[in-house]
Amino acid sequence: MRIIALSDFHGSSIAVDKAARVAAGETADLMLIAGDLAFHSIDSAFSILQKLSSSRTPILYVPGNMDVAELASLKHPDVSKCIHGRCERIGDFSFVGVGGAVKGPFMTPFESTEEEIQVTLQKAVENCKNTKLVLVSHAPPKNTSLDLTRSGAHVGSNAIRSFIETKQPILVVCGHIHEARGTDKIGRTVILNPGPAQNWFYSLIELTDNVDVKLLEFI
Repeated sequence: MRIIALSDFHGSSIAVDKAARVAAGETADLMLIAGDLAFHSIDSAFSILQKLSSSRTPILYVPGNMDVAELASLKHPDVSKCIHGRCERIGDFSFVGVGGAVKGPFMTPFESTEEEIQVTLQKAVENCKNTKLVLVSHAPPKNTSLDLTRSGAHVGSNAIRSFIETKQPILVVCGHIHEARGTDKIGRTVILNPGPAQNWFYSLIELTDNVDVKLLEFI
């Protein structure tokens, strides 16, 4: 399966147009979006999903902490599906998601407690049976290179890390920490932050029994 992974558009129309062209040009099987499509606007997020859908690439996404929580239940175009608290099976893989971020000092629109994140993940995975698991989360897991801020603080989610350690998904796609673009591992799980799409970053993933990741930039 050939996957385009994206996160953190923050309403950039240029990034959205570039992402749609790349997805069509790469003939990707799937687009994964790890949140922060827009700024506090469900209308803007809906418009972005519509533009990305023009590539005709199926889209699975979760909201980010800068998206409104209502995005998780948005009636969106047929080609895109929100997997916050849900499991979506495609072939041999099951994709589960959790949006938003851990509650912090900035009081952004979509924040959750660690307990709420844990419950959402449990709900998402309970219908995934006998398939390879992929997690899409806006927030990164705690204590990896992908939750490390410029100040040196690890600001990821303990609940997401615990889920990874317990369920060992083959792949995790996250975002949120713009400066933490890259890959890491927890056990056998490959964890990817493709970098902020608003800065023209994305990733291309070849997903089989193994995970091959390329960190790329729009041109």
